[in-house]
Amino acid sequence: MNSMKIVLLLNFVLLISSCKENTAKKEDDFLEFDKLEYYYNDISEENVFNLYDSKNKEDSIHFQLITSIYPDELDSNFKQKLKQFGYKQKSLTQVKKDSIKNIFNALKCTDKKAYGCLPIYRDVLFLYKENKLKGIIKIALDCHQTYSIGINEKLEDLGLCSKEYKSLNKILR
Repeated sequence: MNSMKIVLLLNFVLLISSCKENTAKKEDDFLEFDKLEYYYNDISEENVFNLYDSKNKEDSIHFQLITSIYPDELDSNFKQKLKQFGYKQKSLTQVKKDSIKNIFNALKCTDKKAYGCLPIYRDVLFLYKENKLKGIIKIALDCHQTYSIGINEKLEDLGLCSKEYKSLNKILR
């Protein structure tokens, strides 16, 4: 009987210690990259809705580019499409790049709040590893949404909570 209690006690201790370890675990190197490029478009919400209402085919393509989950695969020509529709490349300091990596590699959000708005992906990150495009992240800071392509783990909005979006806003703006 004593040996049974000892086995149960050991199992309980192992269970408790493994739970604590998992809940505190950081997603180390969730995003592995050695180069990051950042593109930004300061289009207003009003202009986005004008694109939606337009009968012009180019405007329709622009609307899809800035609001939808496009592209659906890594596309090396995607940067050219962004530039065609007014996105500008912006330089980020190494400190800001490291901060972005830390934000995406932080503990994953468990209390995500839903926002009922159209995502306008004004911010786009291109992630490279050894000069090869590994991922694209489109960010809609106002709606707290992300869309990623090429990222191994498919977490909704890459696991970001409101505080991470606020941090990203400070870094990118």
